Amino acid sequence: MGSETGDYLRSSLEGGFVPWAAEREAARRYYLDARSVEAAALELGLLPARYARNAGSLGIEGQKALHNARVLVVGCGGLGGHLIEGLARLGVGYIVAVDPDCFDESNLNRQILCTTENLGKPKADEAARRAA
Repeated sequence: MGSETGDYLRSSLEGGFVPWAAEREAARRYYLDARSVEAAALELGLLPARYARNAGSLGIEGQKALHNARVLVVGCGGLGGHLIEGLARLGVGYIVAVDPDCFDESNLNRQILCTTENLGKPKADEAARRAA
């Protein structure tokens, strides 16, 4: 990661955290994907603002560990959908979701990943889209 990226991220801090807009701009400016920008920030000891509430319990090292973690979730329905959502929001870097099923109407009232727009679509594909 270039020093220009790090300099930009440091100069963009708000309240001690890197705002999402600054991460997006760094990705655009330096031709990086969002994951690479987040990794660069964490390596520099900078915490993305979306993880501000994790700072007290996890710290930078804990957030880095989550960013580099790999998790397999088998089943993307009721429980699996909630797990995937929570893991993604915590900052787990690699989530592999496996489920051979597709969403149907009976899933609408009880599965967080199911919407009327994704009825008939594979659960694993929708989990990947949601977590991205």
